[in-house]
Amino acid sequence: MSHSLQETIENFKNVVEEMQKKMAAMRERTDEAYKKIHRLEVQKYAPTGTNNQLKKQPQDLSCQVALFEESKAAPKNSSRAPQRKGTFRVQK
Repeated sequence: MSHSLQETIENFKNVVEEMQKKMAAMRERTDEAYKKIHRLEVQKYAPTGTNNQLKKQPQDLSCQVALFEESKAAPKNSSRAPQRKGTFRVQK
């Protein structure tokens, strides 16, 4: 083999090694990024607070729904329904 062909082969091998190292580094960074995204997604949907607060939340929501429905319902015996105005209150 000629000297220039050997140099070309060695250069090619070196380039391939460098590319493999770069690919390995990119895979590592990609894995870290996916792990970070997964952690953020888990934190986004993870419940916060104590168990007592978690148990109260559905009750508070049902109270809010009941109060909302009550505020929108018209009295049945009245010909003219009074309109409620003001802030929305949640009973605790």
